[in-house]
Amino acid sequence: MEDPRFAALALVRCNCVSVEDLWVRYFAKGGDADCVEFEAYLYGLSEPRMNDELILSWVINEVAGR
Repeated sequence: MEDPRFAALALVRCNCVSVEDLWVRYFAKGGDADCVEFEAYLYGLSEPRMNDELILSWVINEVAGR
């Protein structure tokens, strides 16, 4: 599975979604990192928690309309 952080950051860079909006969607789907921890994960400054990659994949699919 491709690292979903790359797709998430691409969506942020093209102004399709903000980091905060990604975090809210991630948290609503069961993610337990706070916004700062989530942003650190997105930018590769921390390791993902259990299931973070799966949850972020769901969020990306939702935002990208897949």
